[in-house]
Amino acid sequence: MEPLKFLSDDDVKAMHEATMRIMQEIGIIWTHKPSLDILTSAGCTIKENRVCFPPDLVMESVAKANKRPVIRGRNGTVNELGGGNLYFHNLGGARDVFDARTGTHHAATQEDCINATRVLDALPNCNTVTPFFTPPDVPNEMMALHM
Repeated sequence: MEPLKFLSDDDVKAMHEATMRIMQEIGIIWTHKPSLDILTSAGCTIKENRVCFPPDLVMESVAKANKRPVIRGRNGTVNELGGGNLYFHNLGGARDVFDARTGTHHAATQEDCINATRVLDALPNCNTVTPFFTPPDVPNEMMALHM
C-alpha cells in the first residue's frame, strides 16, 4: 500500500530549505548553559539566548541518526517507527475528570493520573501511554516525575 503523501517533493524541499535558514539565522532558544561549549565547538554560534546551527552540522547529524528509531516498552516489546508500522497512543493533558457514575466533574488529581495510567497500560491496542491528566495538586517543578 502506498503511504499517504500530503506534500509534494517541491513542498518538502521548500520546507527543508526554510528550516535550515531558520536554524542558521534565527536559531533555537537554548537554556542549558553547560552544553553551549559542546555546541560552539561543533560549529554553532550563539546569539543572545539562542543557538544557531550551520546547515552542514544539521545534515551531518541527521545522517548519523538512527533511520528506524524504536520505542521500547516495559514488557520488552519493541515498536519500530517507520516502515509502514502503525501504533496508537492516547491523547494527554486533560485538566478535568468527568465521573460518569455521578455526572460530576472535578480537577484532575495525582490519583486520577495514576488510575488512568493503569487503565491505559492494560489496553492491548495502546502502544505508548502519554500522561492523560496534568494534575494541579502536583507542584510544577515535580510534574514530570508524577506524570
